[in-house]
Amino acid sequence: MDAFITNQNRSKYLFDNFLDLAAKHDSIRNNDINVLFSKKDFTKGFTQTILISKTDSSFKTVLSPKHLAKPDKSDILIFLLFIVALLIQSIVLNVFFKYFKVLLQSLFYDFIAEKAVNESSIPQNSLLRWMELLSILSYFLSFAVIMKFFIGIESGNSLFIFSIGALSIIGYKFWIWLYHKILAFATNAIDFINILHFKNILAINIGGLVLIPISFITSYVNQSYQIYFVYLCISLIGISWLYRYFLSFKLFVKKRVSLLYYILYLCALELPLVFGVIHTLRAN
Repeated sequence: MDAFITNQNRSKYLFDNFLDLAAKHDSIRNNDINVLFSKKDFTKGFTQTILISKTDSSFKTVLSPKHLAKPDKSDILIFLLFIVALLIQSIVLNVFFKYFKVLLQSLFYDFIAEKAVNESSIPQNSLLRWMELLSILSYFLSFAVIMKFFIGIESGNSLFIFSIGALSIIGYKFWIWLYHKILAFATNAIDFINILHFKNILAINIGGLVLIPISFITSYVNQSYQIYFVYLCISLIGISWLYRYFLSFKLFVKKRVSLLYYILYLCALELPLVFGVIHTLRAN
C-alpha cells in the first residue's frame, strides 16, 4: 500500500515538475496556454516538436487558417472546354493533316482554294465541320480569358456573361452561313459566292486553331507575363479577321466586281457586329 502511495505521489510530483518547468521556460503568466506541434522533417529523418505560446504572434496564424476560396464554376467550365478544344485540335492536326495542308495553302493561293471548293470530298467536309466547332470554342475561350483579365468578372455573373458571349459567337457564325446562302440564292454567281464563303470562314477557322494554345497559356501563365499573351491573343484575332477582308477584297478585284458591291457586302456581313457594338455602347 505504501508503495502504491509512493508511486502515486511520484507521478503527481513529476506532473507538477513538468508544469513548473514549462512555466519557467516560457515565462507564462495569467493562465496562458502552450500548444505543442509536431513537425516531421523527411529530409533529415526526425520529428521536431515545437512549443508555441498563446502570446506568440504565430499562434493565431497556426490555429486560425484561412478558408480556401471555392473555385468559380466558370473557371471549371473554361478548363474543361480547353481540354475539349485541345483534343479537337489534336484530331485536326493528326487525322486530317493531309487535307489541312490543302486548306492552309488555300489561304495564300487562289487556284488551290477554287480547287478545294469545286472538288470537295467527305474528309475535307468533315475537317471543315471540326474546324467550325473548334473556332467557336477558340474564340469563346479567348473572349473569356480577355474579359477576365481586363474586367475581372465577378463569380456570380461570369457564367451568364460567358453564355451570352458563346451564343453571340454561334449566332454570328450562323449569320455568315445564312448570308452567303441568301446571296447564292439571289444571284447567278453561285461559284463566286461559294469561294467567297469558303475564304471567309477559312481565315477565321485557321485563326481559331492558332488561338487555342495561346489562350490556354494566357489563362494559366504567371500574372507578370499574362499581359503579353493577352495582347498576343487580341493581335491574332485582329489579324485573322483583317486577313479575311483582304481575301474577299482580292476576290472581288479578281472577278472585276464593283467596289460598291464589296462595300455593301461588308456592311451586310458585319451588320450583327455593328448592332452588338451599338447596344454595348448604349448599355454602358
